[in-house]
Amino acid sequence: MDADSDDEPYVPKPTPTPIHDTLNHLPPGIQVSNWHDGAQGQQVDHIGVGRADLVARGILNAVDVWGYITPGIEVCFAQQPGRIVFLDDAYMPRQLFDLSAYQRDGMTCATIDRAGTVVLLRGDSPPPIQPVAEPQSSQPEPSQPQILSDCEVWLWETVNFRESPPDGPVIIVTGLREWLPASEKQHGYFKVRRWATEGWISGDYVYTRGDCGD
Repeated sequence: MDADSDDEPYVPKPTPTPIHDTLNHLPPGIQVSNWHDGAQGQQVDHIGVGRADLVARGILNAVDVWGYITPGIEVCFAQQPGRIVFLDDAYMPRQLFDLSAYQRDGMTCATIDRAGTVVLLRGDSPPPIQPVAEPQSSQPEPSQPQILSDCEVWLWETVNFRESPPDGPVIIVTGLREWLPASEKQHGYFKVRRWATEGWISGDYVYTRGDCGD
């Protein structure tokens, strides 16, 4: 073999290491907090949102969030009052849900518990952060929870996810849309589990199936 030969084995160049914490590199007008490693996100425009009806309503800003999404992730848009909606990636085509927006430190914010696109639309400023008002039941409730073995609930509205019923601390505000098994019922609230988190949601905002008690 010729010692001066230029024939050398092909060595592929390594792929550049991607930024793993993309949520720390969003534009200044978007702030995402309470996330864990594995969660990713990027700002998207009206094409990324992909909904003509939302474009007509006036898109001010939007961020797509995916990966390891856990309950309680907060998405805030700085210095831009408006309404916040959510395009849920769990459905195809993506389903549109309104989120309960609130004002915090001059930002318009909402919490999410799954992957999707959070969109800020033109609209009035939401109120300062506060728990969602829930109607009080007119019927007396038992002091001990009712154990359920064959009950599932489906949220049709964004609600408080509480540590205890009926007025316990709010863990997150959630608008999750899927059937969740309920293990207990007390004061008109159902105890459900979402990933590793247990909490109580108001029965005034759910569909039920199975034996869900009195």
